[in-house]
Amino acid sequence: MERTAVFVDAGYLFARGCEIIGHAETRRQFISLNLPEFNTILAGFLQKMDAAPLLRIYWYDGLAASGNMSSDQTTIALADNFKLRLGQINGFGKQKGVDSMIVTDMIELARNKAISDAILLGGDDDLRVGVQVSQTFGVRVHVLGFGSDAMHANVNRYLRQEADTSTTWEEATVRRFLSIATMTAPTPSLGVEPATVMHASPVDDVINKAVDGMVASLTSAEQVSIGQHHDLHGKSGIPSDIDRNLLRVVSTALGRPLDLDEKRSMRRRFNEKLKMPRP
Repeated sequence: MERTAVFVDAGYLFARGCEIIGHAETRRQFISLNLPEFNTILAGFLQKMDAAPLLRIYWYDGLAASGNMSSDQTTIALADNFKLRLGQINGFGKQKGVDSMIVTDMIELARNKAISDAILLGGDDDLRVGVQVSQTFGVRVHVLGFGSDAMHANVNRYLRQEADTSTTWEEATVRRFLSIATMTAPTPSLGVEPATVMHASPVDDVINKAVDGMVASLTSAEQVSIGQHHDLHGKSGIPSDIDRNLLRVVSTALGRPLDLDEKRSMRRRFNEKLKMPRP
């Protein structure tokens, strides 16, 4: 079948993308993905290379230990023409099982003659076997990386050698869909009591005020994404990236880590303020 499938290694996209725009080692909760702009750029790329019609975009990422998807993952799961595939994040913050899923999907689609072309946005040598086997079924594989035309730093040389074509998106292109959105803790003007005045407020009051400040600081897009997460997962909790920021803000307000009951109280208040169903 004359169709093109796109395989996106999200770990590569975020890590190498942040390097290209000058923010190496940035934690995922501070990285903002503009999915519509990514789609626009990808569509232009496919048109330029005169690719066969799109089958779908396979997006591979790691699931947080909490079991909750991030806001970006929820958005992608609900987006048209996307298939979200999730591995795991280990204790060192590294993806596990993602490369094997990419290889398996690429080979199965090739074996079933579902695609004629594969676009691989990734750079690991572990993906090379997927390229090699898919090519034996007549599929042309095109590696897409970030950086200079040489791609020496960001795409494994052996992977690049096996591909039918190799292309790069440079800094100006990456900046169109990837940015750093550092979230700061709400200031006292948003109603958060500093830890130094804890003696004047019950713990629950401090938690509630910190949560209220966090909710007030959310953008419309973040609120929509949180709503989508609840719609998709029913009674599941808060998106993992939002939950991490929430924990950081509330623990800063308290001046210490939260215990289990305080975390439950924090999340309950957050859902109430956004008028979400209780988990």
